[in-house]
Amino acid sequence: MDLNELVPTLETCRRLKEAGMPQDTYAAYIIYKEGNIPDDLVPIDNFHTRYKHDPIAAPTAAEIGKWLPLTTFDYAEDDGSDAFECDVAIQYLPSGLWNVAIYDVDEGSQMWAAWHANMAEVLSITLLHLVQRGLVTFDKQEAGADA
Repeated sequence: MDLNELVPTLETCRRLKEAGMPQDTYAAYIIYKEGNIPDDLVPIDNFHTRYKHDPIAAPTAAEIGKWLPLTTFDYAEDDGSDAFECDVAIQYLPSGLWNVAIYDVDEGSQMWAAWHANMAEVLSITLLHLVQRGLVTFDKQEAGADA
């Protein structure tokens, strides 16, 4: 399996970095600033001894999963309505896509969803959604703690 299939896209990884996600992951994108050298995705081991460029972390699905809520959590719509108890469901669809959905626990209704062929990408999209809503933070929360 190619490393590109195990991590989010460069653009999503940039968004995760901007959101404050720690940059200590198994792999990283190397952005070359000179000439016509293409950007690269490499395992991070011994990174600083081999490269002189700042990496952009490229987390695997397992690394992203450490930041997702482990239990139900309070979720509110953008319209300012009252928060309700929600849960995250992850499934692989017959179409070959990964689906992540946030469900209202009491009603059973889907409140938000994302799909992608790359599991790390769809989990990253979900994580960014939760960060934007203030339900997950990187600065003070330990990976794996409830939101």
